[in-house]
Amino acid sequence: LTSQSKPSIEKTTENEERKPHTSSSTPKGEIPALATSGGNTTSIHLEPTFNVPAEELYRTFIDKNRITAWSRSGINCLSGGGSEVCNGDVFELFGGNVTSELIASVPNKKLVFKWRLKDWRAKVFSSMCMEFHESKEYHETKLQVTWTGIPVGEEDRVRGNFEDYYVRSIKLTFGFGAVL
Repeated sequence: LTSQSKPSIEKTTENEERKPHTSSSTPKGEIPALATSGGNTTSIHLEPTFNVPAEELYRTFIDKNRITAWSRSGINCLSGGGSEVCNGDVFELFGGNVTSELIASVPNKKLVFKWRLKDWRAKVFSSMCMEFHESKEYHETKLQVTWTGIPVGEEDRVRGNFEDYYVRSIKLTFGFGAVL
């Protein structure tokens, strides 16, 4: 990433919320198509590795207490209750800068989220599919992220925010791997 595409962080004290920088049930195996309200879109693919079983990593993305810990901002549930995010639950992270909805899940194997940044045009959502591949031999889990429907020109910002505010933060918060 270049310094221009690297997201900045808004933080003044350890106790304040972290916010990504912003500018002005599906058939098994399928990634749901989402309305993107016209315009050109693109995709990105990421494969971060975590030193933790797939079950623990999976829970890190659906357990509301864990989400609060790694996001350092709390989760604002717009729909759904309980201690875990369930299919159909809509929530905001990072002070409302990210809106997401869990639209499909296969326990310990797959999560599919409808996802958007606050400053994207109205009704523009991307689809983030996470597949968890555990290697018992190496005691790690590869998270394959296929992200579609990202507005063209936003891919570096989305990738940078995910790497910093999700992957890096989860590794630091829970000790799930080295951070370079």
